Amino acid sequence: MENALTPVERLSTQDFQQRYREMMQLYDGAIREVRTKLEVLDAEFSVRYARNPIHHIDSRLKSPASIREKLRRKGYPQTLESAEENLTDIASVRIVCNYLEDIYRVADLLVRQRDVELVARRDYIENPKESGYRSLHLVIRIPVFL
Repeated sequence: MENALTPVERLSTQDFQQRYREMMQLYDGAIREVRTKLEVLDAEFSVRYARNPIHHIDSRLKSPASIREKLRRKGYPQTLESAEENLTDIASVRIVCNYLEDIYRVADLLVRQRDVELVARRDYIENPKESGYRSLHLVIRIPVFL
């Protein structure tokens, strides 16, 4: 068999897969933390103001192929370390609000929490892209406890 992996290559592949699973577990934990924070904010808003600012919440983990493609497209090494260092969208949470002002209110309440660190903010609502795309992007960092 010409395509069979050597023992060293097999170990390397298994090690990579294990490290990838561990990395994705952390990102999945981060998604769960953020979703929980947003659900609590929405429930608190409902109690205080008798309405919910969040219409719905979606989340996703970027696929391995998508991670590799983005690293390649941006000219970064296609490694797990490079992905963690250079990509800010491996895990994402999308919040859809009923009203424009609620977007800013929910974002403000989220980033004011003690364990949420705002890394970057891009406001495509006030400054839409040429395509007409409008959204508020926040890159945040939160602790994940396993």
